[in-house]
Amino acid sequence: MTRLMLEQGRVDDFIRHLQAQRPVYAPRRKGQSSYVFAPVDDPNDVVLDYPRTLHSVKKYFLPPREELLNFNLKANSYGQPEIETANAIMLGVHSYDMHAVLRLDYNLAKGNKERNYFARRQGTLFIGVSFSPDKFHFSGSLGISPYDTTGFDLFLYKVDKGFALEIITAMGEKLLSGFDLPALGVPLPPHGEFQQHIYVPQSKLSEVFDHSQENAVWEEEAARCVSCGTCNMVCPTCYCFDVEDEVDVRVVEGTRNRRWDACMLRDFTEVAGGEVFRHKSAARQRHRVYRKFKYISDHTGEPWCVGCGRCTAYCTANISIVSIVNRLVNDYEKDSTARLPQTQPIIDRAREGHSDPAGEAKDLYSPVMAEIKSVQQMTDLEKLFEIQLPDGAELNHKPGQFVELSLFGAGEAPISISSSPAKKGVFDLGIRKVGRLTEMMHRLQPGDRVGIRGPFGNGFDLEKLKGKDVLIIAGGIGLVPLRSLINTVIADREAYGRLIICYGSKSDQELLFGNERKMWDEDPSIEFHVTVDRGSPDWTGKIGVITTLIPELALDLERTIACICGPPIMYRFVLLALKSKRFPEENIYLSLERRMKCGVGKCGHCQINNSYVCQDGPVYHYPAIKGLKEAL
Repeated sequence: MTRLMLEQGRVDDFIRHLQAQRPVYAPRRKGQSSYVFAPVDDPNDVVLDYPRTLHSVKKYFLPPREELLNFNLKANSYGQPEIETANAIMLGVHSYDMHAVLRLDYNLAKGNKERNYFARRQGTLFIGVSFSPDKFHFSGSLGISPYDTTGFDLFLYKVDKGFALEIITAMGEKLLSGFDLPALGVPLPPHGEFQQHIYVPQSKLSEVFDHSQENAVWEEEAARCVSCGTCNMVCPTCYCFDVEDEVDVRVVEGTRNRRWDACMLRDFTEVAGGEVFRHKSAARQRHRVYRKFKYISDHTGEPWCVGCGRCTAYCTANISIVSIVNRLVNDYEKDSTARLPQTQPIIDRAREGHSDPAGEAKDLYSPVMAEIKSVQQMTDLEKLFEIQLPDGAELNHKPGQFVELSLFGAGEAPISISSSPAKKGVFDLGIRKVGRLTEMMHRLQPGDRVGIRGPFGNGFDLEKLKGKDVLIIAGGIGLVPLRSLINTVIADREAYGRLIICYGSKSDQELLFGNERKMWDEDPSIEFHVTVDRGSPDWTGKIGVITTLIPELALDLERTIACICGPPIMYRFVLLALKSKRFPEENIYLSLERRMKCGVGKCGHCQINNSYVCQDGPVYHYPAIKGLKEAL
């Protein structure tokens, strides 16, 4: 370990030496008491003794707004912008912000490695600097001291008359080539205790959160919260985003842009039909805190908060995440017979080795241009589109999966695949007209082209269904994804037992797949039941909600697998109806709807507790989500 002495009078020369090699970004003062990370022109502008910057260095790797695609509406084509890579030096980074970068590395590489982020991240060098904790810092609770050198190439310790400069990596040593510094002649002064505010081990904190979903603190803090999203925007580990299309005034060209989004905003979980899955401020407050200390850490073993204190320091309502966590701990101790240990921080040390996880970075957001082969009007609001990929390539989907449908100028939307994998060369999308993109889609004709990404998500496990009786319970538009499963069973009929279809709709005018419904009704190997909430004068079938069909079913409970999809309100009543028949929970599968914006588990919109619907769903085994507060 090599430590050199950088005297205060040579700091500007040191910065100029760095500038001669690469662009340098460092903390600079903004206004009276704020600091920002910004490009360095004049070394005199650099401030190395600062409490925190408004935003972390995250903004240079995951920009607040970036162009993903540029498109031409007339040609219905797109291109990709060149990703700007600075190969910069980040000077004066605090240890908690470095740990935040390492956490982003992990999440943006997990499953699908994000090309744009890693193109900017790779090649960047980091020079850390020690800091004095203020009243908002609690990184010590996360095992991150002001002197933690994890992830850095060089590190500056504040000492009398300047800085002790520690060389950590070979790249850091190379930066110093040609800049002579004397060896540090004395040991570093003792660091002393660093500030901590939460003293509960991570293993015990997870236990606390398991019992805190209904804590009164969520409503209390929600009463003060204005849902502005500032806490999300300044957080160095938040990476949720939205994607929107912008079109020029000529309506000829445009761009598809990614921008930061915030789970504290009401519309974060809103889907096209208007359903908001986290509409209460208390639910959003709970989700934010659970995401930092429970949901992600269940997978990684460490909190996703790094204790920078920004969310509290910049909160207009003075909401403190530390106070919330300590309240949960105290309330849990009051209700628990055993007192939680208070002798160590949440985690002894944040996990090392996150930087640049293995795997090739991919272009995750560019669609394949496919052709509409046919369009069928099913109802006033629903159409069935037959789509063909280039060269007739197979989609290779499973029943229950979805694609991201892309229309330039309108954006993207998740659409369930409605055809069986047995249908070769083309696939079907059943689309209800509910918003801008779907309205535009309804105007398209055979021969027009659309963008397709996917297939995505978890579908129905056909191997678990084979040899079993299959009970389909579909409400409204929920028949669209279940049609894929129905036709898969029909195509391999001998592999399955009974096929029982229960289908409910608001009215007979809204019933889907008319010709196929007739075939199902006439097929002696299919038991088809249909009901409507209200019928027209011409309707001669059953009237009633879908749950009225369930009591009359004669089922072999041990042999039957139920596959359910419909509007959110339907699930609880269908589950109650099945429970009244003593239907085994382990034989129930649900397909859930959420705002699956990106499809690759990155944007955060579809998260249910610690599960991403676009990756772990839409099809879930009921026992796996039964206890998740946000699921049903």
